[in-house]
Amino acid sequence: MTTRESSLLTIPDPYAIKSEKFLPRNKHTQQFRMSIYKPKHLLVGTSFLLGSLAPAVEYRVDSTYATAGIFRQEGGAVRGVVVQSNGKILLASTMPSLNGGATVFGLIRQNSNGTLDTTYDTDGISLTDFGANTFSGVGGMAESPVDGKIYIVGYRGSFNYNLSPPRYESDIAIACFNADGSINTGFNTTGKATVSFDPITNPSQTGYRLSGADCVAVQADGKVVVGGWAEVGNSDRRFAMVRYLTTGAIDSSFGVGGYVLTNPGAYCSINALAISPVDQMIVAVGAYQEPQSPYGYKNMVARYDTNGTLDTNFDTDGYLITGGSNQNNSP
Repeated sequence: MTTRESSLLTIPDPYAIKSEKFLPRNKHTQQFRMSIYKPKHLLVGTSFLLGSLAPAVEYRVDSTYATAGIFRQEGGAVRGVVVQSNGKILLASTMPSLNGGATVFGLIRQNSNGTLDTTYDTDGISLTDFGANTFSGVGGMAESPVDGKIYIVGYRGSFNYNLSPPRYESDIAIACFNADGSINTGFNTTGKATVSFDPITNPSQTGYRLSGADCVAVQADGKVVVGGWAEVGNSDRRFAMVRYLTTGAIDSSFGVGGYVLTNPGAYCSINALAISPVDQMIVAVGAYQEPQSPYGYKNMVARYDTNGTLDTNFDTDGYLITGGSNQNNSP
C-alpha cells in the first residue's frame, strides 16, 4: 500500500491533523478513509494499491473515533481538512455528482466523535457544481481567521468543442461557505466563482486555456489568496495566484489586475500557501521542473509582498529553488 500525504494541520489539544489517501475497492471505485490515531492524529485522504500492504505511519488507532477509529465514505479524494472551534470536522473532497458522470466540490461535516453531522444538509455532505457540462475537483480548503468562513478551491473543467480536435480546458474555481456550512451568497452572489488566466497568459485567445488551484490562504483582513498554476503558450506552467475580496470580486490591487504569475523555469506550480502573521507576507511553495527534463523536479519557494510583488529581500530575487529528483514524481 502506498500512501501520499496531502495536508498537515495542528489544532488545539487533544488533536493534531494529518492526511492520507484512499483505499480503492477496485480500479473504478475509491473509498474515502479517515482515521484518528494515538497520539491524536487525524489522517484523511486516499490510498492506491501498488503491491504489498505496509503501514504509512505507526500509530495506535483511537477506537473512540467513528467506527473503531476509522471513518469511511464512498467516493472522492480529500484535499483539505478544517477543525472548527466548536469541534466540528470539515473535509473538502472531490465527489461524484448526484446525476452521475461529472465530479463536483464536496463538503463533509463530522461531529467531533467522527460521525457524520446529519444536521448539515440532511446527511452531513453538501455538493457544489460549477455549471452544466462541467466537472470540478478540489485542491485545498482554508478557514478565515476573521469570520470563520470556509473557502474551497480547485478547478472547473470542460471540453472546448470549438477547437479541432476538441480540447480539455480548465479554470481556477472557488466556493465560499458560512461557518455553519451553508453557501455564502455574499460572495459573488452565488457563493462561487471561476477565473481564467487567459487575459494574461493567452491575450490573443489562441490555443486553449489551462489553470487550477491547489491551495488557499486567508489574510488577517479577510482577503483570500488562491494559489495554483496556469499554463502559458500551451506548454509552460507557472506559479499562479489570484486574490479575492470578501465580496468575491478580484482584488485589482494585487499583482497585475489581481493576478500574479512567476516562472523561473519551464514548469512549476504552487502546492501550499502561508501568510506571515508578522507582516502578512505571502509564502508560496511548490514544484519546479528542470528545463528539458520530463522528470527532474525540485522544490521552489517564493515570497511576495502583500501587493503580490516578489520580495527581493528573499534570496535576492524573491524565490529559491533547491533539492531535486530524477524520478517521475510530479506533484
